[in-house]
Amino acid sequence: MAAEHPLLKIETLAALAIVAFWLAGVTMIDPRPGVGVFLCAIGIILTIWLFWAPLRRISSNSIRAWPWLGIGLLGIEFLVPSYMLYVKAEETKPTTSVQSNHQNGGQAAGTINNNGPVFNGTTGKDEANQGLLAECDTTINVIRIPESGKVFSIHLFRVPEKNDSIGLGWATGAPNGEYKFPAGPSGQVIKCTVTNYDQKTAIEVAVGMGLLFRKKVKNPHGDGIATGENLSDQVWPIYIGKIDSGIQNAFVFYISNTTEAFVNVSFEKTARIKRLGSNSEITIPVTIAFGRFFFGLSPFTLTMTP
Repeated sequence: MAAEHPLLKIETLAALAIVAFWLAGVTMIDPRPGVGVFLCAIGIILTIWLFWAPLRRISSNSIRAWPWLGIGLLGIEFLVPSYMLYVKAEETKPTTSVQSNHQNGGQAAGTINNNGPVFNGTTGKDEANQGLLAECDTTINVIRIPESGKVFSIHLFRVPEKNDSIGLGWATGAPNGEYKFPAGPSGQVIKCTVTNYDQKTAIEVAVGMGLLFRKKVKNPHGDGIATGENLSDQVWPIYIGKIDSGIQNAFVFYISNTTEAFVNVSFEKTARIKRLGSNSEITIPVTIAFGRFFFGLSPFTLTMTP
């Protein structure tokens, strides 16, 4: 009778089945850490159960007789998910590239008047607070609705007067459904992502956003249009109810322009917030990704009307 192939032994086949189960847990660590750790733990327990008899006899056997397959599997099953959890924890820590510009202690003195917000408070001395990171760039005007079912946006539909109120609105829809912003021939809107790098949840967030509207004029050097005189140049507070700490909890909103003016969008270098559990308002730094403080939107139409 032919000898049984080593890979066809019951013990080896059972070990391979357990490894497959454990691999399913490893693949879940990134999207669902709790589920992934649970499945990996079950895989480790099953491996110990499978090799329990030879593991108990380790002290009385020679090294060559040890259950090296079981020992190797247990080492891999423990070390791999441990390393993945370590890396995931490091990724969620505040990045060192966001520099705090805190001065000596002091409470925010920011106020709001009819001309918009005045972000003139000093930032509190708090090394743990890395502030907010604002990342903005142009994108296409058709997006997928996030899992929350809400799309936050600022729709610029006219050149604002001094006492106008400009703020965030939102639309609702089925998650992963298509949402289309009003946009002209360029088909572009501005997408902004605001990330809280403080260790605590920020509430009642007021971020100063500057809007510079410039007149559309005929290009004096050829066809097309060009920017003319300033029509409106003001700063408004954008109010965000809550931003939890961490990259995965960033607040996303969009800016669309249906006016017949060019629009430059900018952000102030500080914001006013309260920390969850505190009634004290503080001023924190706002860092703009890539050092870009201005983002432009074209007029709704790119030609001059007769």
